[in-house]
Formats: sequence, C-alpha cells, structure tokens
Amino acid sequence: TVFNAGMIPGAGANGDNTYIGIDSHSSRSVIKNCVVNNAGYNGMAIDHGILQYNYINNVCQLKQDGGGTYIANASRGDTVQYNIITNVGYNISASDGYNGISGNQGIYFDTKSNGIFCDHNSTIHTWGHGIYLADPDSATVTNNTCYDAGFQPSQMKGFAFCWYLDTSYVMSTTPYPAGLNVTHNKFWGTGNSATGYGANVYYLEILRPGDSTSFGKIDSN
Repeated sequence: TVFNAGMIPGAGANGDNTYIGIDSHSSRSVIKNCVVNNAGYNGMAIDHGILQYNYINNVCQLKQDGGGTYIANASRGDTVQYNIITNVGYNISASDGYNGISGNQGIYFDTKSNGIFCDHNSTIHTWGHGIYLADPDSATVTNNTCYDAGFQPSQMKGFAFCWYLDTSYVMSTTPYPAGLNVTHNKFWGTGNSATGYGANVYYLEILRPGDSTSFGKIDSN
C-alpha cells in the first residue's frame, strides 16, 4: 500500500519518472493486489507487463498527461485487468472541488498499443478519458466500466472512452488501426453541469479510423 506519493510540489525530480505511486522499468513487470492512495502523477507506471487486481485513488494530482495506470510503450501481451481506478486528475485541494489537471486518463496505453489487453476494469471520475489508447492495433478492450469520464471542458466533458491515433510523433506511414476488439463495455455519464457542460457528448470516439472493413469489432457496448 502506498499513501501520499509525490504530493509536495517541487519536492520531486524533473521529467516523467517522478511523483509516481508505483514505478517499474523492467522488461516484464507484474504488479497486483496493491493500493495507491494519493499520488502527484501516475498511480502505477510500467514499461511492459501486467497490472492486475489493484485499487488506485486520487492520482495525477500535480502533473498532466498521466493515468491511474500508465504503460509507456504498450505492446503485445501488456495487460490491465480487474483494477478499480477512481478520481484521476482532480485537484482534491481545490476550493470548488472541480479544478483538475489536464490530459490525465483513467487507463493509459501509450505509443503504439499493439496487442494489448484491457478487461474487467472500472474507472470512476476521471478528468480525461476513462480508457485511452495511442496508436492501437490488434487491441482487446472488453468488459470494462467507465463512469463519469472526461470532466475537463477542453475535452468536451463526456469522453468515456477513446481510441486515439496521433501520428505527430511517428512516421506518416504508420498503418491505420486494425484487428481491434471492443466489446461488452459500459460507459456511464452523470450529466454534471458544474463546468457549463451538460449531458455527456461522446461515449466512444474514434479518430482516423481508416478502412472500416479491417478496423475490427465494436459490439455489445
């Protein structure tokens, strides 16, 4: 169990690998049955491996572009499953309770999410997307629940889930996503209008989908 990791501004190092609840850079990490409660940046961050049966709460309190769980170079076999992730990117010390840190996701697979598995997770109250994949290919996302995602106004409140293919940092020849399996997920919104944005706008967003015949399967969500 980890409490209050990196919660003092300026007390951590520079760069991305700091203010994190649990951080591992092995070639095949396995982190399971752990609790992270309050962290300035990612709740759990690994390069490759498995995150399973964890509880993560009140993370990404000080830094942006992180997640409750974060896999830096997601690739075949990397798995996030049976985790409960709550309150990501909310500044809990803010007087109005709604000030947040931008770009923070519930579950974050970064940089070519090829052959990953994301299943049976619950994300609750995430300032960014509930589940976020960069450059997905042959990814399986199934039986997840995302509740009250996308609170930050810049993301038009309500992105409960996102496939995001950003080619700004990869070669222009990067293929469109293919072989994706997105099934039996539940996306719930609250219609919270505290920031002036009412009911949820998008539950599923696909950017640059390419050839729909090879994209894969989206069913029973």
